[in-house]
Amino acid sequence: MLNIAHIAVLSLAAALAGTAAAAEPLDVLHWWTSTSERAAVQVLVEGLRQRGHAWAEDGTISGGDDGTRRVAAERTRAGRHPDAMLLQSLPTEVQPGRYLPLLPDSSPSAGTPWQRQVPDDIARHARQGPTWVAAPLNVHRTNMVWADRRSFERLGLKAPASFAEFIAVAQRLRAAGQTPLAHGREPWQDTLLFDNAVLSVGGAAYYRAALVQRDARALDSPLLDQAFEQLVQLRDLIDPDARGRPWNFSTAMVLNHRAAMQVMGDWVGGEAHAATQGSKAGNDAGPGGPLLCFPYPGTQGTFVYVVDMLAFPSAGAARVAAQQALADTVMAPEVQLEFSRRKGSIPARADVPVDSLSACARNAAAEFQTARRRSTLVHRFTSGTTTELRNVIGNTLSAFFDSRQSAREGAAAYRRAIAAWKAAGSR
Repeated sequence: MLNIAHIAVLSLAAALAGTAAAAEPLDVLHWWTSTSERAAVQVLVEGLRQRGHAWAEDGTISGGDDGTRRVAAERTRAGRHPDAMLLQSLPTEVQPGRYLPLLPDSSPSAGTPWQRQVPDDIARHARQGPTWVAAPLNVHRTNMVWADRRSFERLGLKAPASFAEFIAVAQRLRAAGQTPLAHGREPWQDTLLFDNAVLSVGGAAYYRAALVQRDARALDSPLLDQAFEQLVQLRDLIDPDARGRPWNFSTAMVLNHRAAMQVMGDWVGGEAHAATQGSKAGNDAGPGGPLLCFPYPGTQGTFVYVVDMLAFPSAGAARVAAQQALADTVMAPEVQLEFSRRKGSIPARADVPVDSLSACARNAAAEFQTARRRSTLVHRFTSGTTTELRNVIGNTLSAFFDSRQSAREGAAAYRRAIAAWKAAGSR
């Protein structure tokens, strides 16, 4: 039988063990590897340090959202749970209880719990039912074009309002000796061109029907052929060395005047911010930054968004305090603002003022709210699908860009791929 002294010693040992476990750096899986992304991560690192916890040095992985889920699953099976993981949507196959329920920020300066400051369109991606299991950090817009300001001004070009104008501008730039479109031939980047084209020809309602709901009638519509007609023309604007090029390498091409435009999410603005030591990247008055930004032609008034958020797998009681500290760090207004400044995004919290961000980010914040009111806000369709379907879509579109398929052939191949995926019993 244990006496009181033994019990006291064991209790002290358990307490010390718990303290040691809590003091271990947080193991965070993420794919933030570019210059601007690493700079943004440092905002989280410093905010977490001020709360008495440390961020492990290297948790970066390849493969984006899918890679994060794969590595997290492998780690979990091996008994090495990550403390947090970057996601853009919660895996639908995960059972309740897999993630740590988050508590409202209870610090004295917190005021209103942060959950009340997150718009519903963002919040629904961070909850399982009524329970918050992820901390939404920022919002990115993906229906954007980034252009070399110097080249546009030298040739007297304006932001194209239609796709026909976009092609005319691209031809002027090509005649002046520039690659018209910087693009990385990776499946996810090919898919991003595709969903912008679909939005351009069909609008938000068609985008939801064809891509999000995968409605057979919408997919059979001539609008899908029209989207592939845009892709045929975009394919002709890309240089022959594009295969496998990371997105930030394409951004560097535009920043260094080797290419004229890039169709990409507004994380490009963060990379420009980093490359110019913090000068504004966007449509500011006067000389402004190195890049112009404008909606993909035909998508004005709509806003395709993704949310960066950290989810917290249940990694044991000893890790809860550190995980909650990271969640509170992520949701702190000052952290969200500075993270977005470096990342090119807008804060997930609606109460964070964006006056000090670039013109592109300020415009995005205003247009996010306008699109919400007009029901033209759409969540990027690949962020809400399974890894299997993303692979089907990405492989189909990459095959199109690798080939000389016509628009009709490309659209037919896409329809067949989705039909085969559905026939295999997927949803």
